[in-house]
Order: sequence, then C-alpha cells, then structure tokens
Amino acid sequence: MNNAESSSSTRKRGPIAEKDSTEGKKRKKIMLDDFLWALLQDETYISCIQWTMKERLEFKFSRPEMVAKLWGDFKKKKRMNYEKLSRGLRYYYHSKKLERIQHKHYHFRFLKAKNCEDIQINFTDEKSTNN
Repeated sequence: MNNAESSSSTRKRGPIAEKDSTEGKKRKKIMLDDFLWALLQDETYISCIQWTMKERLEFKFSRPEMVAKLWGDFKKKKRMNYEKLSRGLRYYYHSKKLERIQHKHYHFRFLKAKNCEDIQINFTDEKSTNN
C-alpha cells in the first residue's frame, strides 16, 4: 500500500486535526501541552478542563480521568489514565513550560502563552467514513 495516496490538506487523528498551511510542509507533532491548550480554547471541554485565571494562564482539570481519556484517544493508547498523563506533565515542569500550582489538586499554569492556531478539536465518527 502506498502512503502517498493518503496525503491530504487536513489529517484527522483522534480528536484533533492538524492543518497544513503549505503543501509538502512537515506537520508539527502535537505534544501534550499543545493538546491541553487546544482543549482550553474550546468551551466544549469546559466540564473536563477550564481556565481558573486565564490572564495568569492557570487552569485546572475538573475531570482529570476524562482529560486522560481524550489524550489517550488522540494518541491511540487505550490504557491511558490520569496517572500516566500526570507523569507526562512532570516532564514539562523540568523544561519550564508548565508548573503545578502548590496546594491545589489538579491545578497547573503555563509559563508561556502558546500559539496553537493550527490545532482544532474535532471529534468525528471516523468508522462511518471508512466503510
């Protein structure tokens, strides 16, 4: 099977679609912090993740297991849970992209605003399109 046949301007993978701005340009790999930022921009996910102080880039997981499930669906990892997701978050503490808010459960802060205009949250039933 030839992979060149499957290229298109929008590629869907789980809940997020990446848009190519130019043909032949390599797609940016979506990282966990990009994914969280995209969820925060979409009010559809306010029951799972929400800004607590947007001007300070602080947010919280209202339903941490649901956020982990969304991330697992995106990465095609069925066994994803909050424990595994939080392990991933700790890597961002060391790289100074994210910090945990002390004495508050499931509260975090981005240390720098992100520009994720190329990421869209888009849940679609891909099974029905593949029949």
